[in-house]
Amino acid sequence: MLVRAQILSSPKHLTHYLLALFEPGNESASGTLLDAAVEIVEKYLTSGTDNSVFTELAFQNSFNNDLNAFERGPGVLWRKRGNTLKKG
Repeated sequence: MLVRAQILSSPKHLTHYLLALFEPGNESASGTLLDAAVEIVEKYLTSGTDNSVFTELAFQNSFNNDLNAFERGPGVLWRKRGNTLKKG
């Protein structure tokens, strides 16, 4: 959409546009953006909706449809101990 409107769309410009949404006077626009973001995450984490995490094969196979299993994974345990995962 930005390209069609001939608006600059480099990462630098997109960051500038996003930050401008949170300047005083733009509460309505930033609120709309945040509401949409929360709705997207909520739908993704709700079973039975289109494109939810529960329909992804990796989630079904690796975590047995258990969102809590993701948090209990080995990477989380290592990070809680202050370590980093190393390959090899």
